[in-house]
This record gives sequence, structure tokens and C-alpha cells, in this order.
Amino acid sequence: MTFKYTLLKKGTRMKLKPFDKVLVRHAKTEPWTATFYSHPEREGHVTLDRRAVWAEGNILPYDDKTGHLLGTTDDFEPPIDEATLFACGQWVEVRCGADRLFVKVLYLYCDKTWDKPVHFVFEPISSKKLGITAGEGIRPVQNACA
Repeated sequence: MTFKYTLLKKGTRMKLKPFDKVLVRHAKTEPWTATFYSHPEREGHVTLDRRAVWAEGNILPYDDKTGHLLGTTDDFEPPIDEATLFACGQWVEVRCGADRLFVKVLYLYCDKTWDKPVHFVFEPISSKKLGITAGEGIRPVQNACA
């Protein structure tokens, strides 16, 4: 099932089908429980057990990305897509050089053909193209006016 991992809210057009596995909870202080999805209704979304109409961030598809929430009260945090984390032409900071300090560079693109996505940037002072992984240190410029 392809699903964008945003918390489902009232009026959200769902890509869930009857009998899809879902996680639900009544409130942030209650743990996530597993059940089956039934259908959308005007006021929210219904599960097969019909204990409640689920709305406002209290229903998620159950899969590999959400299964760890079962039985916890943890909030869902969508996975980061490293390939679209930055845009071409955006100023970012990367750790480079022997001292591993953050340096301001121009973001070029992300290459996902490696084991980990590699972000290619242009360092204007040395006129070099550098390849950086997120683990090495890449972040948006803290002060865009700097």
C-alpha cells in the first residue's frame, strides 16, 4: 500500500481499503492499538470494531514504519526522505576539512545509487564539488542571511 505518512485528519481522503491494518488511539496519553480499517464516514474514519469514529491524528496505517508504535504512547514521526531533504541551489552547511567545522556551501543534488544517499554540494571558496552523507554532517544554513 502506498501511503503518505501524515496523520489522518477529518476530511482527509484516505488511501486505506476495508480490512487494511491500522493503529488507533483515543488520545495522546493512551497507547496505540491494532485493528482493521472499515470505511470513511462524514465525521472521520471507522474501524471494524466500531468502538469509535477515529479522527484528528488518531489513526495510522499499520506497517513496517509504524509497527514500533504498537502499545506505546509515542507520537508518529514521519520518516525523512534524504533525497528530497534539500533543494538544488539551497545554501547548506557541511562538516569538512581536518577540523570538521561546518562550512557554508551550495546544495547541488542527491545521488541515491550508493549504500547511503550522498549529497553533492559546491564549496565556492575552493571551487570544489564535495560528496557528503548525512552521517558526516549536513544541515540547512542556520541563518540564511549570513
